[in-house]
Amino acid sequence: MHSTITFSRPRHFGLGWRIFINVFSMLTGLLAMLTFLVALVVLAFSRSMALFAGLMIAGFAVFGIDRFLSPFFQGNAFLPDRFPLRGQGFIVQITFTPRRYGGVEGLLEDADDFGVFSVQGDCVVFQGDSTHLSVHKNDLAAISFQNAGWRAFWMMGDSVSFTLKAPVSGIAQFVVHTREGNTILKARSINRAFCDYLKSAFYPPGNTY
Repeated sequence: MHSTITFSRPRHFGLGWRIFINVFSMLTGLLAMLTFLVALVVLAFSRSMALFAGLMIAGFAVFGIDRFLSPFFQGNAFLPDRFPLRGQGFIVQITFTPRRYGGVEGLLEDADDFGVFSVQGDCVVFQGDSTHLSVHKNDLAAISFQNAGWRAFWMMGDSVSFTLKAPVSGIAQFVVHTREGNTILKARSINRAFCDYLKSAFYPPGNTY
């Protein structure tokens, strides 16, 4: 079976959606920053330590809520209704090398597409908003798991990198990360299940990875 990666025009997740999600994800962070700024103004001009302490506590509380609900503010809540095939896999974001989008769109969002990722027989399959990917296991040179990094302060589990033996449709590598769950705890739990799902599909029992 030949590996294929095909692209089409985005149906739901175009530039407008990327701008909306970035603005939406910044709301609570901006609120926390504003609270800290007001606290500093209060300290400078009124010298009220009680009010300053209250505002600082409120700022940290907003910041904590923002971190705990960061998957929700990053758009996870809007994805499940877009993908009726959810029961056959995991909702993920996918990023290609080279990137599919550059310029403003590439800066606004680290994902090139969103969709459902699964292992079907000997192939990994991604059915996204504007991408269809089917890659046979024999065409993969390497699979690696690494922390997702800056997203939610390194607290949302692993991304999975797939390196191809030879480029398919100009793509040399793709990285997927789960985009389910509206809290850090739920997102981490789903991510752990996703990584275990892939490890069981690619590594025989008893192997370490």
